[in-house]
Amino acid sequence: MMVTQWLVTAGMTLALGVGDTPRAAAPVTRAPAAPAHAAASQSPAPSPTATADAPMQVLVAPVVVDGELPARDRETLTASLRRALVSTSYELLDDCGTPTCRDTAARAHRVELRLRTGEHSFALELIARRPGEREPFASTSAHCDICGLAELKELLSTKADALRRRLEGDQPVPATLAVTSTPRGASVRIDGEVVGITPLERAVTPGVHRVEISQSGYFPKRTSITAARGVHERVHTTLDPAPRTNTRRILGATAIGVGAAAMAGGIGLLAIDGREIPRRCDASQRDADGDCRWVHRTQAGGIALTIAGAAFAAAGLGVLLVHRRGPRGEYALRGTLSPKRVTLTLRF
Repeated sequence: MMVTQWLVTAGMTLALGVGDTPRAAAPVTRAPAAPAHAAASQSPAPSPTATADAPMQVLVAPVVVDGELPARDRETLTASLRRALVSTSYELLDDCGTPTCRDTAARAHRVELRLRTGEHSFALELIARRPGEREPFASTSAHCDICGLAELKELLSTKADALRRRLEGDQPVPATLAVTSTPRGASVRIDGEVVGITPLERAVTPGVHRVEISQSGYFPKRTSITAARGVHERVHTTLDPAPRTNTRRILGATAIGVGAAAMAGGIGLLAIDGREIPRRCDASQRDADGDCRWVHRTQAGGIALTIAGAAFAAAGLGVLLVHRRGPRGEYALRGTLSPKRVTLTLRF
């Protein structure tokens, strides 16, 4: 049916919102107050897909018509709606079918125009939804009994202007998270990403987040929080100390043990120096005096090994003495050397 122009006798109704409660809005430049017949809804529930830093975006969906309306008139009404919704407080998006565009649209507010046509009459409804929400947070409606396209465009512009002011007041308020710890200076990860050290405060996207707090020498702590738009979430944790390994003490004791073994080996070599090698000293290998020419020549090696062992033991003892703990810490090393045995005693 082609739309013709008629004198307008319009009856208008406006209802913005569906019973929300008051909410805080980010500072924006607001347009003049809505007409007296407009009732604005106040409140908005948090949007789980709103981002902490991204600007607000508004998607204008294609017109939904119940009845007959030429495609050219649909395009005219869509253009008129977009002009009325233009604002510096948010970005207007076009409906499209690409995956990237659909992903962006899923995070945007959505404005829908529903139009019911009759015999020279129209009933329109504008609905605004937040990202991820099925229920509208604002709506406005009107009808006219005898209307042409020009009157319908004027009526739509009036209703869209009221809806624009409602959208401007629905700027997303970010969720904030404050993280503190004892001791201070612990590393903070949010959803696996390092974001700083405690104390820390930052904006986060609404929803569930995993928080991990860690510091060298302490057991890490992990927790989950559910961030809500406009809510200041706090996380504090006391890190438990992890058992410390006394590396220097282990090194000192190891060096003393190695040194003692080396000294024992060196003394053993000194003890057998000049002695015959039994398995090689048969009767054919002895001279007229009965002496075997096959004897151990281990003096040089025994001296070197004994000196090296003593050096290792002294170094290990030095490490223990330098890094001992407590005012009463005392160490005593006693050694007894003889051709037949070596005794090394460490008391600490």
